[in-house]
Amino acid sequence: MSETPESAGQPVEAAPTAERVEHWMSQTGERLGRAVGGIGQRVRGFTSRAREQAEKATPAPNLAGSSQGSAEPETETACPAGFPVKGNVRPNGDKLYHVPGQASYGRTHPERCFATEADARNAGYRPAWPGV
Repeated sequence: MSETPESAGQPVEAAPTAERVEHWMSQTGERLGRAVGGIGQRVRGFTSRAREQAEKATPAPNLAGSSQGSAEPETETACPAGFPVKGNVRPNGDKLYHVPGQASYGRTHPERCFATEADARNAGYRPAWPGV
């Protein structure tokens, strides 16, 4: 016969009542909601400002030295084939572009995609990495 907690000298906790569980979940949910809600509000604010600024931006002109111009992103983080340079607008209005191989490239959410870095620069974007 195996030992039970009582026979092993260990205290036994009473099973939580439905009221205790409901109260705990309510408190935890409120705390989590406040924490996540604050982050969510900041992200929604950033996204809407960036989207507004991107909509105001004019498409990249097809100037000499430019290949195909720009295109809309295919998904939240992916650009269409032939447009690997990701352009995004920061909340302060700075237009940055990211190129494949850059550390932040995979997690960048582009508002515009460009065929070349020259296309991005012609549209008023600057490199996202320091020193350039």
